[in-house]
Amino acid sequence: MVKSCSILITNQNSYEAVQVCIESVKYHTKYPNYQIIVYDDCSDNGVDLPYLRAKQDLGWLRLIEGKEHKDHGGSLNILVNEICQTDLAMILDCDIQILRDNWLTDMINVLSSDEKAIAVCNCLETKRRREAVYVGPFCEFWFGLLNMNVYRDGMQVDWTPQIIYDKKEITLYSEDMDAAGIDIFVLDVGSKLPVRVLYDNPKGYNIISPIPENITAAFKHYLQITCHLSATGPQAEEIKDHAKQKLDVMKSELKSLRQRQEEDE
Repeated sequence: MVKSCSILITNQNSYEAVQVCIESVKYHTKYPNYQIIVYDDCSDNGVDLPYLRAKQDLGWLRLIEGKEHKDHGGSLNILVNEICQTDLAMILDCDIQILRDNWLTDMINVLSSDEKAIAVCNCLETKRRREAVYVGPFCEFWFGLLNMNVYRDGMQVDWTPQIIYDKKEITLYSEDMDAAGIDIFVLDVGSKLPVRVLYDNPKGYNIISPIPENITAAFKHYLQITCHLSATGPQAEEIKDHAKQKLDVMKSELKSLRQRQEEDE
């Protein structure tokens, strides 16, 4: 029996990015039993919601329109913990472009190879950014597949970031960390799941990581382009210029994708 899979996308005022994401998913996904669900976190730019509503009318996706801001982690809480009813959940950031067919089938095959696996995603070592430390392991859950049946089996987490102020508490997550000079510890979006697998997991579930290279080559991540377009601070103009260059690439990719779609039809 083919497992059902929901592709979960959170969005807020990311018009160019979310178009490339959804249309590349639609074009390249050949898996026979999937749906796209988008949670829109109160977009107010006048273009995201009309686009998403139109795609919902075409039967491409299910749209959940948020009524109050939840941010990325809160949006995932709604999608993963409240909305998703399928066997599997594929989490995608809205600024990811899918590049080839069978990407989802390949991810599902990797997850299915281990009945104790709760997820396939990239988990990194503890990351330090200036005075803050993202503890972990830090989890790149912008592209990751969840086994929802295992996730619901006592492993469900809150996806919102958590700031830890008690330095003693950090030993729960990284026993060999030197806390000197560190002011903030952060469990970022997605990091709570690998922490739970490491420390609160009586049934011995595990995470498959890293994602095999043949699958990581199947997508492009434009990496927080919306945030970078609204950057502030001493390097703001440089960051914005770089983001605008990525935005131009994204528009070109969308044009090419639509041309291929028309040729196939």
